[in-house]
Amino acid sequence: MENLPLYQAQTPPEVDRWWEQAERQVLEFDAACRGSGARCVLLIAPSEIQVDPVVQELTLKRAPLPAEAYDFAAPSRRLRAFAEARGIACIEPLDALRAAQQSSGLRQYIPNNGHWSVPGNAVVAREVAASLAPLGGS
Repeated sequence: MENLPLYQAQTPPEVDRWWEQAERQVLEFDAACRGSGARCVLLIAPSEIQVDPVVQELTLKRAPLPAEAYDFAAPSRRLRAFAEARGIACIEPLDALRAAQQSSGLRQYIPNNGHWSVPGNAVVAREVAASLAPLGGS
């Protein structure tokens, strides 16, 4: 619940500070990659609450604000827009994880763990492979 403000549609000031720090770190990493001749590719790893509607529902029952005050896709959209605006390649598997969970009924995360389950890892691996293939390299 401590990260719930991250998903508020209207971000509170402390969340804006979190974003400034995260964005600064992405830019520093991108600069280090470019400086070494490598290309930075940002993998946006969505959290379980962004993917699993049951987790969302349970969380929203205890949330301090009404459900419509939250947008669980907002962090991924923000990071993607930030990266794209700066020419940083980005892999964002949120939609693929959501679709896989809905179509298969299998949880994409290990419950209460925060890590992808075996099916979730498979979904993300496919997304990463599909995104990296056009970039070339070896």
